[in-house]
Amino acid sequence: MILLLSKIRFYCSCYLFSIWMFLTILMSGILYGKKEPLPANNPGIDGLLQNKDELNNTRDFKGWELHVLREIALRNSPEILVKKAELDSYSKTIRVLEGQYFPNLKARFGFTDYNKIAQFETYSEPEPYGVYDYGLDAKWILYNGYKTRKQIETAKLEIIRAEKALHLKEQVVLRNLTGRYFEILNANLELRVLPIIEEYRKKRKEIYEKQAAAGLVNKMFTSIVTKEIEAVQIKRMHLEASVDIAKSEIAFLLNLDEEFWTKSNIFLVPDELLRTNYINPEESTMAELGEVEIQIARSKMEEIRTEKSPTVELFGNTGYRERNSIEMNRQGHELTVGVKIEIPLFDYFLTERKLEKASKEIIRSKTEKVNLINQYRSQKLAEQKRLTLAQKNSDYHKELLKLQLKRVDDTKRVVAQGVSDLTSVFQEEEELVNRKMLVEQSELNVLKHQYLLDLIH
Repeated sequence: MILLLSKIRFYCSCYLFSIWMFLTILMSGILYGKKEPLPANNPGIDGLLQNKDELNNTRDFKGWELHVLREIALRNSPEILVKKAELDSYSKTIRVLEGQYFPNLKARFGFTDYNKIAQFETYSEPEPYGVYDYGLDAKWILYNGYKTRKQIETAKLEIIRAEKALHLKEQVVLRNLTGRYFEILNANLELRVLPIIEEYRKKRKEIYEKQAAAGLVNKMFTSIVTKEIEAVQIKRMHLEASVDIAKSEIAFLLNLDEEFWTKSNIFLVPDELLRTNYINPEESTMAELGEVEIQIARSKMEEIRTEKSPTVELFGNTGYRERNSIEMNRQGHELTVGVKIEIPLFDYFLTERKLEKASKEIIRSKTEKVNLINQYRSQKLAEQKRLTLAQKNSDYHKELLKLQLKRVDDTKRVVAQGVSDLTSVFQEEEELVNRKMLVEQSELNVLKHQYLLDLIH
């Protein structure tokens, strides 16, 4: 019989374990689904920044995308997590306040030892004794001027305020992330261009050295080109350091360590972002935050008004008082039920002072709302002007690039006629590479301000 029960217990355990494994596998497929790699973001900007072969090879290519980092920031940023914790804290406040609608019930137990109190050893009580006191106390507030309801209304408004503050903090974090991301893109662009410029300068140096050895030019030309090469090397060092600093700042925003960047050193250029509809300043997040502040100030003022109203409280208690023992008999039983009404008299003047202060707080909140709306207008206008300036700057550099292309052709024609040497061609081609870099940097600047303007809402 014991052996049979052991086998049954074993088979049941195996059966339950099999069911648990099946449900685990099933739920993992439902929750997580098929994991597919993120599609590579084709930036649409040809030139020196990225290798097209790398972009086309999406199977092996790994690069950071702005929208991916933004999603990570919204989930992991310490500043955003703090605001989310504040929102959760305010959300729990309502349940705490709703508990005031229910009666308050407490159990009590006490013991008084009269053995150590000498004055109770009298003629009527020749022997010292101890008293046990135990029972239940109940209290239920029937009316307090609807103070609890108004506190709940204030708590709901504070939740809305916490949500608006969270949205504003998300904007700040994403703006910082976007700025650092485009700093890396610009630095990577220059790091890709500098070796080309350095190569042109080395070619010029070789020609100057040969000409100086033949006595055709002064050695000063060689010295000048050498300093230019050294300047390129120093600039490369500074750019590499700036990339590391920007990565470190982004890692802080994402709440990640530096090893996060070991996966890839490639940063993809985001797509162009065109926005035609802008939010009315009166409907912006800042304006909504200011309006909520006004409503909270008014709601708190209504809470203060309830202090003028009387409070009606139903109370009761039941229990036993026994001498030298814990028993439940009729002689030691106590039962009390009653209604208590409290009317504030001298507190009326204090409440008036509180109401006066609350009215000033409403005026302050209205002024703050006006300031927030003006701040939104100022930020949006400034960013729109920066975007317009970046677009004009981009068009200007494109025109300069066309002129530089013409200068390269003219220089090559002059060299072919024997009027000048190859150093002139190398110098103009070096300037052409620099002009191309400036064009791409100006396009990146336009993209950056498009994304920054989109974050003002």
